[in-house]
Amino acid sequence: MLKLEKRKYKQSGVEKEALIIEFESETAKRTIEVRDSRSEEDLSPFVNGAVVYKHAIVVKCEGREAKFTFWGSVAEFEEDRKVYGAGELLNVFEVILSDAITAIEYSDIDEFAEAMNIKKPSEAIRSWRGINNTYRKLRRLLRLSYYELFDLHNAIIDYINEHDNLEIPAIA
Repeated sequence: MLKLEKRKYKQSGVEKEALIIEFESETAKRTIEVRDSRSEEDLSPFVNGAVVYKHAIVVKCEGREAKFTFWGSVAEFEEDRKVYGAGELLNVFEVILSDAITAIEYSDIDEFAEAMNIKKPSEAIRSWRGINNTYRKLRRLLRLSYYELFDLHNAIIDYINEHDNLEIPAIA
């Protein structure tokens, strides 16, 4: 079972939305909160010379929390979109889960590099370490088994596929 809601809050005078995920499987029940923490200008590691926003989100579960950082797109920077709404937070959280699942599926760095078509060894090492760090963070934070992480990811993918505009209801 997956239930999603959004809650409005203010951070440093800026109106934001938190995403509340209620997930229940046969063996686990979790309430997960995903918040947009900050956005700052940075040079893109992917597009030479481009300025983008480097975002940070905070994920909370049962009194524990972890921060995840990622880079936005050049278009997002040009539109001056610094704050993520609940639908965008859901997309970001899905990608974080996807990285963790990739770490589970490829415990061998050479298999990982081949599957991801990464030719440069330094890039393979950096990427493989990144997804493994993400996996360890999520396991510590969510305390879900491999199978429960897959179930949560699949439930989120199903939600995304069923809701074109990712409109998430507000908490009543």
